[in-house]
Amino acid sequence: MYIKEYGKEFKIKNQILLFIAALLIGTAVYYLLPTGKQYAEKIYHVNIYVYLTTTSLFLIIYNLKIVEEKLNEKVLKLIRYISNNTLVIYLLASITDMMVYARLKEILPDVTTRLRYAIPTSILIFVVTLVMSYIYNIILKGLKYAITGRKVEKI
Repeated sequence: MYIKEYGKEFKIKNQILLFIAALLIGTAVYYLLPTGKQYAEKIYHVNIYVYLTTTSLFLIIYNLKIVEEKLNEKVLKLIRYISNNTLVIYLLASITDMMVYARLKEILPDVTTRLRYAIPTSILIFVVTLVMSYIYNIILKGLKYAITGRKVEKI
C-alpha cells in the first residue's frame, strides 16, 4: 500500500539501481544455492526478487516522461494502475496461479503439452488477477467510505 500512496515520490535513478541490484543479487543467490528440486521451483514462484524487480520495473515505467508522450492514454492508465497495485496483483496472482494450474494439470497431464500453453496461460492469469485487484480496490474503497464517511476519489 505504501507504493500505491507514495509511488510518485520514488526517483527513477533509485528504481533503476534497485532493479539492477535485485536482478544481480537474485541471480547470484540462486546460482550459488544447491539446485535441488525445492530451489528450482522456488525460483519461479514466491520470492522477494521477483517482487522487487517487477515493482521497480513498473515504477520506472510509471515515472518516465518519455513514455507518457508516446503512449495512448488508456495504456498509460493501465500501466499506472498496475504500478500502483503491484503488491495486490502479486499477492492475488498466487491464488489465481493455484486455481488455473490445478485445472490445467487435470486437462493436460503431460508437461510438454502444458508448456505449449504457457504464454496464453500467463496472459489469462495476469488478466484475471487485474480484474481481481480492481474488485479488491472497489471493496477497499467502499470500506474506507463506510469507516471514515468520506468519499474516496481514486481506486
